[in-house]
Amino acid sequence: MLVLTLCRKQLSADNSQLGWLWSTCRDCNAEAHRIAASQVSVVPGDGTFAP
Repeated sequence: MLVLTLCRKQLSADNSQLGWLWSTCRDCNAEAHRIAASQVSVVPGDGTFAP
């Protein structure tokens, strides 16, 4: 399948169960970490939110 990466490049990617194993460029990796760090997650069991 065709995908648009976080660094705005279009490429063909595997969409099977192992599809998440495709390689990541430095810019996409940095952006993925930035996005993950900015997400708010719920801490199970204590009813509080952690940034």
